Amino acid sequence: MIEQKERKIYIKELLWDILVNWKLVIVLALIFALLLGALSFLRSDSSAAGQKGSYDKSDYTEHELYNIDKAIANYTRLAYYEEYNSKSELVNVNMAELKMVSLQYYIKSAYTYNYTNSNENDYTPSLVAIYQNYFSKGEFANDVMNGANISMELEYFNELLTADVVRDTYTISVDMIIPAKYDADVIREVMKKAIDKKASTLQNIGEHSLVVVNDTINKTVDEELAQQNFTFKHELANFHNYYNETINAMSEKERQFFVYLLKNEYDFTGEQIKMATKDFPESYDDEENANAKKVNLKYVILGAFLGLLLAAVYVIVKGILSSRLQCSEDMNNVYDLRVLGNIDWKISKGRTDGITKFLLKGKYGNMARLSYEEQVSIIVNNIKLACKAKDTSKIALVTGVPKDLNDALINDVIASLKEQGIEAVMAGRIVYDKVEFDKVLELGTVAVLEKIGISRYDDIAAQLELLKCNKVDVTGAIVVR
Repeated sequence: MIEQKERKIYIKELLWDILVNWKLVIVLALIFALLLGALSFLRSDSSAAGQKGSYDKSDYTEHELYNIDKAIANYTRLAYYEEYNSKSELVNVNMAELKMVSLQYYIKSAYTYNYTNSNENDYTPSLVAIYQNYFSKGEFANDVMNGANISMELEYFNELLTADVVRDTYTISVDMIIPAKYDADVIREVMKKAIDKKASTLQNIGEHSLVVVNDTINKTVDEELAQQNFTFKHELANFHNYYNETINAMSEKERQFFVYLLKNEYDFTGEQIKMATKDFPESYDDEENANAKKVNLKYVILGAFLGLLLAAVYVIVKGILSSRLQCSEDMNNVYDLRVLGNIDWKISKGRTDGITKFLLKGKYGNMARLSYEEQVSIIVNNIKLACKAKDTSKIALVTGVPKDLNDALINDVIASLKEQGIEAVMAGRIVYDKVEFDKVLELGTVAVLEKIGISRYDDIAAQLELLKCNKVDVTGAIVVR
């Protein structure tokens, strides 16, 4: 009975096997990522269904409701001031580049009192009143914004504009702060044209003219405005602090109800809701996200990891428990056979994809870097030396592979041996074929040809036992990878 030693398990080989089976690894990772992602989607849906209708004031203590009301009050003020800060040009004006357009007119009426004829009433006060309404009701502001293509809400534009019509002196004074991003000269011309156009439409009420008293653009430092803006920014910062202190003192349960109220009972925009929750703990989900069907990324990552782990375990267990030849070293370690050479058939003949080819080259090292022809040459030379040592020029190739090996590979080896003066024949699976076994007995010398992942350890052992019992010399093993 041939002595069959226990296999050695090479951790490096197992790790390379995992890499070489990268397709299986990726497929299982994707499958489990999809499965756990779908599970998280279904769980989020059921969780959301369980949360619906859970917000009822009766479920909260008086202290919790007080905290929630306090947070709403603080945020309402903060949201108002934040919106004002984002839209108001006045509070964000650069004081170093502040310009002021100043226009002043005198309303010169053509009305005269005639003592000899019947006289109409003096229309000049009516003109002054119309001008006053023109500036105070927003008509002038709209004319300027349209003429200068200024995109701004009227209330914020009016903050930049000051207009005063004095009834007693018939004077019009218009001052406008010009932010740095606008052209002061352009706006001044638009303002003048708007006033002149209005004057022309009022001639039917009474003939008059507007006499320019002042028309200037000044760079000025408005200390009162600077102090006003500083105070506003300071107050805004305080509102942020008050709000943050309030929400930090709240429980997650209170914060969830707080956001629910903001969304459903108050007129806040989506951006304002985001601002309200941006400093909340990362674990917090607002009502909309909590009630929405969604895929949890953590579950997807966990699924991918489990898929990778399962694939790795499968490849490792398969390699350890496999009854098939796992590496060429086993021919020496298990059966004490000299390895005459390896042939990387898939790599050399391009029968696999580029990634697997690259990994196989890494797994097999320098041998994989040899060309197919060089690998065949090494095998032929080793067989030639073995035959010379045994003083024979004939050799049979036997195998335990269930199916015939690639004919081209066998023919290449036999042809190369013939060129070296060695007569070689392929005897096949001698354990199951008496005719083939008779060929081996006639030649007296054999080389074992086995394939990784195909040849079974028991078949190899049975084959070697048969050769040993019949005193057939075994020169070594050729391993196809």
